Amino acid sequence: PRRFRQEIVHANLERLAAEYRRTERRARALENVLLPEIEHALKAIDEHLELADQEEAVRIRLAAQRP
Repeated sequence: PRRFRQEIVHANLERLAAEYRRTERRARALENVLLPEIEHALKAIDEHLELADQEEAVRIRLAAQRP
């Protein structure tokens, strides 16, 4: 019975180790691939919004100058 229990514990530890490796690989993929892509997209959106704000400020200024 003790040997059988040790085998079960060993099998569970092997499964946990495999799951840990899979999770670690996914976390690295998030850090190295997805997060940089998201940061790039956010930067592009921020630049676009900044440009739109500048254009709106010019439109307001021009509208205020009209009689």
